[in-house]
Amino acid sequence: MKTEKHFQEIILANIQPSPMNPRKTFEGKKFDELVASVRKVDVIEPILLRPLSEGRYEIVAGERRYRASCLIASENGGPEKHTIPAMVQEMSDDEAFDLMTIENLQREDLNELEEAQGFKVYLDKKGKDALPELAERTGINPQYIARRIMVLSLPSKVLKAWEKGQIKYGHCEQLCRVKDKKLVLEYLDRLQADDYRRIETVRELKNHIDEHAIPLKSARFNVEETGCHACQSNTECQSRLFEEKSEGSYCTNSACFKKNQTGWLTENWKKYGKQFGTNGFRYRTDLAYGDNHNFGWEGKPGEKCRECPH
Repeated sequence: MKTEKHFQEIILANIQPSPMNPRKTFEGKKFDELVASVRKVDVIEPILLRPLSEGRYEIVAGERRYRASCLIASENGGPEKHTIPAMVQEMSDDEAFDLMTIENLQREDLNELEEAQGFKVYLDKKGKDALPELAERTGINPQYIARRIMVLSLPSKVLKAWEKGQIKYGHCEQLCRVKDKKLVLEYLDRLQADDYRRIETVRELKNHIDEHAIPLKSARFNVEETGCHACQSNTECQSRLFEEKSEGSYCTNSACFKKNQTGWLTENWKKYGKQFGTNGFRYRTDLAYGDNHNFGWEGKPGEKCRECPH
């Protein structure tokens, strides 16, 4: 049973933020507007606290109002001399976590990265089976939640660019299709470039990724046995996940494709390679950017290949 809330004026110095709060950014135009409002009319809506030991309190809801008050207090004698209106309620860690996460996710001023991180923190703690519950409590589509969490697997450099508004969520979603992290960062450089290399729209990025994916029909290995048809690196599967139409089946994970191709060629070369007159094979390139689709045969082996004891 939940305990009752009690209204109190609490000294700012006795309050501490919670590490469980999904909101990490407390700056920018909207925060400046909040500071100006608090400076003019003080805090109107009480923050929500839970008591800790030794007269300390932890914030459950209202950290932006608390930080705005601390900023103003620092100009007028310090947080030890100023109070903030608060509702104080006893609650467990789980109760505080639930209330804090849901309350923040329902606020419009949460930035996109913080929102995605909030979703992830909640499901990491509650388990993936809690997705329907989270969707119901926040009123947010479960597919929207799952797709936002997915982009958090991207390199931190990409997430930082997203947070700063240098790239859009749609760009992040497309970059999730690319499993080679080095190539992901190359795409990021092109998204931020200011010369002829620049990729601007989400559609342009999608087309670049599609153009440099490997046709699954070029596979020598058995794509059924390796599970390629159900793999998220298959553009046909991605077209369902990312709501982007794809023409044909292409692999966006060149490292995985090369591993399977190499395994098949190694296993079958003794019999299959007789037509080339060599004991082995090599790739013309190391699957560099722009060469991923060249898995065809180059023709007869060169003279150095014939002279080599291998």
